[in-house]
Amino acid sequence: MDLDALKIFYVVAREKQITSATYILGKTQPAISDRLKRFQRELGTQLYVAGKHGIVLTPNGELLYEKAQKIIADVESLKQALHDTDHARGHLRVSTTHALASQLIVLVLPHFMEAYPDIDLTLLADDKPLDLITRESDVAIRAYAPNAPHLEQKHLIRFHIQLFASEEYLARNGTPKVASDLENHILLSYPEDIAQPYTGVNWHLGLASNKRRAHFRVNSSHALQRAAEMGLGIMSLSKEAIGLNNTKVVRVLPDIEGPTIDFYYTYLKDAGEDARINALYKVLQDRVKELKIGE
Repeated sequence: MDLDALKIFYVVAREKQITSATYILGKTQPAISDRLKRFQRELGTQLYVAGKHGIVLTPNGELLYEKAQKIIADVESLKQALHDTDHARGHLRVSTTHALASQLIVLVLPHFMEAYPDIDLTLLADDKPLDLITRESDVAIRAYAPNAPHLEQKHLIRFHIQLFASEEYLARNGTPKVASDLENHILLSYPEDIAQPYTGVNWHLGLASNKRRAHFRVNSSHALQRAAEMGLGIMSLSKEAIGLNNTKVVRVLPDIEGPTIDFYYTYLKDAGEDARINALYKVLQDRVKELKIGE
């Protein structure tokens, strides 16, 4: 069986459309379509049919997709096992949310690069989880992934979500005293129709008796912080992010606590002896303790 074609099929089946797979695989749509047609001919079976909104797997396609995950993981683990894992060196790809990339990971980089000069690090910021199976990244720093026995998930940090606004905004619009007061205020939020960094990111929109719509939406925690600093409205963000970035805002409705979000350092269980992966985890863990964040 052609393993490269199997990986292409796996990504297309997971994304449910070829267009999305082109960005992940770095291949053109015609090249992917042609490879999949040849793959189906080699297997002697149809794996999918074209639907209105993408592809629909046939029963044989569903079976292969289910088995492909383990096959690809085993092959990637074997490749890694053939390399020297006693010395931390080589290329390490780490995926995380836009917020964590800008608020935490960059603070660790100077310490990590000094301690491990033989590791080349690629940081992939994306609120949509990347696939560890196909090695889109070696490590993911994200919220807990349920029903994933193939993953090792080590707790890294806990964020406490609260409401914040600038003093300028509150002076101009008044300070809300109770949750229902938010009905008369401008709220800032993440867009609700795209991938979000964690569940409940827009919890504050439901605090008032009538669920509010946000007046300004952006899929960037940094942009939210800047918007709030400029007096554009009230935002929801972790107190840890506010402290790390020295954001010039004050807390709103201090008696109301938002969700707590736990982030985990996640990698394939078979990669547990990889010195690169363990090195980054140690540095992250030490810096989180040193900075006294997420306690």
